Amino acid sequence: SRRRRVLKDGKLVFGMGQSVVDCTIDNLSEGGAHVRITHSHGVPEEFYLVETTRAVIHRAVVAWRSPTGIGLKIIGQLEDVAAREALLRKFKRG
Repeated sequence: SRRRRVLKDGKLVFGMGQSVVDCTIDNLSEGGAHVRITHSHGVPEEFYLVETTRAVIHRAVVAWRSPTGIGLKIIGQLEDVAAREALLRKFKRG
């Protein structure tokens, strides 16, 4: 599907919510995204991509990596309401 340029702040969340990497979401579609990060070392193959401004959490897997970014395949949204709300509370600005 067609990607649209978005340039949004995001978070990569993994390790049962204990590990968080800040990122910039460059572009996004229903099926994929590209995120910019300082380095992809230590980021696993599957994680959650959090769009902090929209309060949306995507389940994502790595399609490819470069030194400064990761191409993602979006495999759905986090549907567990309690888990989603708990993660979003972590990122609310006080």
